[in-house]
Amino acid sequence: MLEREKLLLETENAIRWIKDYVEKVEKKVVVVGNSGGKDSATVIAMSVKAIGKENVISVSMPCHSIDSDFDDAKFVADTFGVKFLKVDLSKAYDKMK
Repeated sequence: MLEREKLLLETENAIRWIKDYVEKVEKKVVVVGNSGGKDSATVIAMSVKAIGKENVISVSMPCHSIDSDFDDAKFVADTFGVKFLKVDLSKAYDKMK
């Protein structure tokens, strides 16, 4: 099998796994931590393909982060058309110091 074909097959297997798992646990929505990076963007994209953008919520959880990190996370959410929440963890982190 060609490498591209293998990659496409594994991608479809991962998407099917997400869909099957969400159905197995009898939920409709997934929540994904969204840093704006490649990993979270990939999980969001696969989740959208598996269960639809209306069933994916992305959450940015900055903690004394630079603004561009939040901007990247917002861009990812907007690109895939998913709901975007921001939960700033800075105050909670400061209290634990």
